[in-house]
This record gives sequence, C-alpha cells and structure tokens, in this order.
Amino acid sequence: MNNFEKLLGFAKDVMNLWPESNIDALDIQDIAVKYGLLEEKTMYANCSVEGVSYCTCADFCTDGEFAAGVECLRKSELIK
Repeated sequence: MNNFEKLLGFAKDVMNLWPESNIDALDIQDIAVKYGLLEEKTMYANCSVEGVSYCTCADFCTDGEFAAGVECLRKSELIK
C-alpha cells in the first residue's frame, strides 16, 4: 500500500464513523496505527532520551513501568 492509499484509507475509516458514531481519540489512534501513521515502539525510558520533545507516556508511566518496557506510539515518517 503506497502512502496515498494509507492516507485515503485512514480518512475513509474516520469518516465511516461519522456522524452515526461518537468517534473519539482512541478510535483515531487505532485507525492511525492500522494505516501506519502511528508506530508502536517499546521504550525503556522517557522518549525524551531519544530527542523526542514531548513524551505522552511520561505523563502516566512510572520509572518502574518504563524499566519493564512501555509500548509508546509515535508519529511515523509518513506524517512527520
């Protein structure tokens, strides 16, 4: 699937949920992962150690959870 097809698939899936469904951030996140706009990465420390300016996982994960590995979502190269 090329980048155009990924973006089109994402847009179609989002719009298929509207207006009958209450689309929320989790729906958008799941669809973005499905089409490769977001990528999952296991992190063992706050993402800022890799130069990411803001780590959403740091808002709700403890150092102990990071030590065990936290599945973080990051923007893929497709949308950077």
